[in-house]
Amino acid sequence: LDCIADPTDRIALAAVLRGPCFTISDPTMVAVARRHYDLEETAKGWPELAPAARLIPEWRQMATYLSPSQLLETIDDDTGYSAVVANLPMGGRRLADWQAFVDWVRQTEVSSPDLFHLVRRLRRLVLDDIPVKRPAQAGANAVSIQTIHSAKGLEWPIVVVPSLSRGASGRPGSFTFDHEVGAALTQYNRDGAVVPTFMSLSLALQSARRSMDETRRLFYVAATRAKDHLLLTTPVVGGAHSMHAAVGEAIDAVIVDPLLPQCAKDRSPRVWLSEETIKPRLPRPLPPLPLAPALLEAVPWTVDEVAVTGLLDYATCPLRFRFVHVDGFPSALDTTRLFAAAASDADDAAPSADVGRGRATMLGVLTHLALEHDYATADQLPDDGTEKERATAIAYAEKFRTEAVFAVVNRNDDQRELPVRLRLGPITVSGIADRVGADYVLDFKTGRLSEPERFGQQLAVYAKALGKARAYLADLHHGRLYEFSAAELDGYFAQALRTAEALASGDFAPKPGREACLFCPFHEQCAAAGGQPACARAEGYERWD
Repeated sequence: LDCIADPTDRIALAAVLRGPCFTISDPTMVAVARRHYDLEETAKGWPELAPAARLIPEWRQMATYLSPSQLLETIDDDTGYSAVVANLPMGGRRLADWQAFVDWVRQTEVSSPDLFHLVRRLRRLVLDDIPVKRPAQAGANAVSIQTIHSAKGLEWPIVVVPSLSRGASGRPGSFTFDHEVGAALTQYNRDGAVVPTFMSLSLALQSARRSMDETRRLFYVAATRAKDHLLLTTPVVGGAHSMHAAVGEAIDAVIVDPLLPQCAKDRSPRVWLSEETIKPRLPRPLPPLPLAPALLEAVPWTVDEVAVTGLLDYATCPLRFRFVHVDGFPSALDTTRLFAAAASDADDAAPSADVGRGRATMLGVLTHLALEHDYATADQLPDDGTEKERATAIAYAEKFRTEAVFAVVNRNDDQRELPVRLRLGPITVSGIADRVGADYVLDFKTGRLSEPERFGQQLAVYAKALGKARAYLADLHHGRLYEFSAAELDGYFAQALRTAEALASGDFAPKPGREACLFCPFHEQCAAAGGQPACARAEGYERWD
């Protein structure tokens, strides 16, 4: 009902798509969300979304003349919702809840026949955490067998908890860890027998105590499921890790009369278990342990895989690579998403280099989408970015399609957005080639390109991974096409190997300079900049934005 009443509620839409009505898979949901399309547009490329794209608009139209209960019955007829939930685990309970909800809607719509008023009332019930009594479910002269975990929140007149002597089974793994005690690896002698250590014994003791506490909590849940009668069965002695051992003090204090017929005859209670008796006890503190020597040495940084763009970041300035890829500082694209609103409101003020670089990155993302999907209008692009950026992206895409300088690399049979992976010395490099032809690879650039050779390593990696002899760089801003020969690509590939080896060694020494520092979003935090960004701006260097 939320999804029908509010077309902008994407959370409700996702719940409907994933639920029993349409059962859309999570991978499909993630792929659709990343592309930022609306449902009807997305269904053209995803057949499994076609029923949802057809039915949901119809339901919204029906909501204008059907009552909410009639609308729910129509949804059930169209999707078979009740039949699906009846065949899920605990189907009887789910079906009873569904029927009770429809009945509640039917009673409520007498005073509020409008769908929007009903949804508003439902939201108030949820926000105010008002409990609603669940309908009773017919037992059908049967015994319900459930685990303690699945019985949480339910209640029966008679509950039987059998075999309290059974306990947890299994052996600890080869590695044990506790946030209070520490970690230990299982030690073995030459015969393969386990050799206990002080740390492993301490961890085993802590694990046993926590396991007993958890067992007591489970027993409390099981015992409180009974409304009238609770029947427990157990031998005199249980296992060391059994529920009997966990609640032994309470069980030993219980008076058990072996003459069960006599108990039934005089209806006198013979077993007394109070909530105070079976409540879990607080864990006892561990004895003090001698402190092990602290390991203060720095853990060496290692890398196994990096994106091609990350390789270029490292070649430009290793310290900037560390800020983004090791320390996790926001990238230029993240920076522009944080400050784009403020920058758009201050049109008279000069934008900062951080926002400028981020806007250039956003423009590149939009342009790549337009070229990949042959978009012709800005309305087809997602809402990320400004209206000006979407219009510029479409203009760049149209420039590539129509200008003669790009005709040699603008072929209908070219592959688009092709994933690339290549082992480059000690690390693996991955990326996405924009276009791949029969004997060449092409990469698009939308920034104000002044040094095309700076991207030589990227193109060399693409060409090597795809087995191409030539590479092109399309400067969509100035309308230029740069070609890299096989000999040039070999030279850049050798540079890429050296860059990968330096990256794997953990060398993050900065490379301050005019080009590197001017557009670096971390110049204010970087001591190696040495005022270089201010000097570059004073010289009137051209901004990216």
